[in-house]
Amino acid sequence: MYKLYMAFFVILLSGCAGNQYDNNRLAESLQFQSPKIILEQLKKNKPASRDKAQYHLNVGYLQFITGDFSNAIITLSNAKQEMLALNATSISENIGAGAVSETLRQYSGYPTDRVMVHNILALSYLFSGQIYDARVEILQSEVAMKALADDDIKNGQLASAHLLGGIIYELLGEYSNALISYKDAADMMNKRNMSLPIGLKQALVRVSYQLGATEQYRQ
Repeated sequence: MYKLYMAFFVILLSGCAGNQYDNNRLAESLQFQSPKIILEQLKKNKPASRDKAQYHLNVGYLQFITGDFSNAIITLSNAKQEMLALNATSISENIGAGAVSETLRQYSGYPTDRVMVHNILALSYLFSGQIYDARVEILQSEVAMKALADDDIKNGQLASAHLLGGIIYELLGEYSNALISYKDAADMMNKRNMSLPIGLKQALVRVSYQLGATEQYRQ
């Protein structure tokens, strides 16, 4: 299980080079130590201002997988706001910094990170019984994916975000939205030659039946 945590954690630890060595070391240690221990080690770090978004993203993720959902919500919300603020700043500022040194570049979140933070926040809210807050995060993830969409490169396009959206919409009785999200997840996985999980197949059948979409149900 820790290897799965580590694999996902490595993805999140891919930002600013200034703190990269310590991040990589902590990510690798997840193979041998519990997330709680890694979280305590990470909290001892004092990130530079340019690394705060990435730091909060990493801490928030570890809080999430250790079941500390209330603190995960606070920390990941900070990461989200910092990434949004940095992404909105002058591009020339970051370009100029990169021309001097990569370590001076502020981390504003890679495309996957900008969508993933909404996913983890949505799950944290969902596990805390705050389903409407989870819905808000899903809506924001959809907006982020639309903004990142590219005809050739699907930066930040996550089937998991659509799948999670379908689950939340279905729980709220929004079956039309749920079907759209489930279909988006299936379409994205099909385009990437990925096998659809049985749960997604069942969801498509279940919601199609609920809506009386006969043709979709038969398919």
